[in-house]
Amino acid sequence: MTVSPDDASTRLVVYGSLAPGEANYHLVAHLGGEWLPCTVRGVVEMHAGYKIFTPQPDGPLVEALLLISGALPAAWPALDEFEGDAYQRILVPARVGERVMPANIYARKARTAGEMRS
Repeated sequence: MTVSPDDASTRLVVYGSLAPGEANYHLVAHLGGEWLPCTVRGVVEMHAGYKIFTPQPDGPLVEALLLISGALPAAWPALDEFEGDAYQRILVPARVGERVMPANIYARKARTAGEMRS
């Protein structure tokens, strides 16, 4: 399947357990595609034993991997379910070399006003 360079639905930034060699890589291994080193801006912290990303447009660079695969659009529902309530899939600018492109990433779920503690 040909991947359009403008189609963010075919791109996933991975910074934790979905990366090659990590515990949950099996969930994306069958998708094929290409893995490229990339950076995104934000903070990675530990939550319930797993890394969780919080985007910060002016934050530090986070080293990650970018999966580009034409099979990702069909895989989003299963990946969203796997990631669960603590994460939300959002678009962020991912830098690969000199190129910046929008890509999906699983990030800390934004809390609503009712969920925030005063």
